[in-house]
Amino acid sequence: MKRILGLDLGTNSIGWAVADENHGQFEIVTRDDGFKYRGIHIFQEGVKTEKGVESSKASERTGHRAARRLKFRRKLRKIQTLKALSEAGYCPALSIDGLKDWQSKKIYPENTTFREWCKTSEADSKNPYYFRWLAASEVLDLNNEEDRFKIGRAFYHMAQRRGFKSNRLDTTPEKEKGIVKTEIAELSKKIGERTLGQYFWEDCYQSRNSIRKVHTSRDEHYLAEFNVICDKQSIPADFKEKLLKAIFFQRPLKSQKGSVANCSFEPNKKRCPISHPLFEEFRMLQVLNNIRIKFNESAEFRVLSEEEFEQAKAKFFRVSKANFDFKDISKELSKGKN
Repeated sequence: MKRILGLDLGTNSIGWAVADENHGQFEIVTRDDGFKYRGIHIFQEGVKTEKGVESSKASERTGHRAARRLKFRRKLRKIQTLKALSEAGYCPALSIDGLKDWQSKKIYPENTTFREWCKTSEADSKNPYYFRWLAASEVLDLNNEEDRFKIGRAFYHMAQRRGFKSNRLDTTPEKEKGIVKTEIAELSKKIGERTLGQYFWEDCYQSRNSIRKVHTSRDEHYLAEFNVICDKQSIPADFKEKLLKAIFFQRPLKSQKGSVANCSFEPNKKRCPISHPLFEEFRMLQVLNNIRIKFNESAEFRVLSEEEFEQAKAKFFRVSKANFDFKDISKELSKGKN
């Protein structure tokens, strides 16, 4: 007699039973009190299901984490901008401790003058879009505190919304560009020779047209407007450089060198990254060495000869075609063969 544990593995359950086999006959093991050793364990699914559509729970958590990071980094950018503006006298004076409390303790500055500076008022055109239009259209007096505060409010508004910028190299053909870049190009045509702030104030805000959900470019629109305002108002070079870094600083991508595992053959060294040319060469040789061919039904599969190996190898070094199908190698090797 042999005792067997049977398992039935499902996507969100495990069924189990313990049985005795005796000459091809199976019987569930039963205790003296009548309990049979069998059952099922149901556990929570690894995916989220809404209206019959499954989605990864991990992707949902990743989305929330990305939103939190985005919000926190926007707050850091606003704090750095306010620090630069406050030191140069372009906004009501704020203490360093007050800005640190906002960053770490989430205590918004209680300076009454600062809060009034942030507020908008339709009655007297106290609006950040108006200040951006004004700073790019008229020369203001930098010796006048009120005028400096208007310019500072325009810069602070740009720090709150600084447009889209991709970290990827833009090699996409014009006709294949996505919705965001297409809308940015259309917006640039509408703006013409004006700045983005001038366009929003003249064509959108005063006409009660929507400003939200308009895709804008960081370099083409916001950075260009920033330079126009600085040139128009003769902003000092050192202050301009500090403000430029505060508003438009882009955190570089984190290095992934730490995620490279150790080599299987030399444990004290890291593996060759997949982006390294030597790894590409290794993958090419691996593919070629794994090829088995035959040219008629009666023949047996064999490895590539030295001549055939060089023929197929040449396909990997073509500049005119970055990617190719395996059938390209097959066509090359079958030339002149029956």
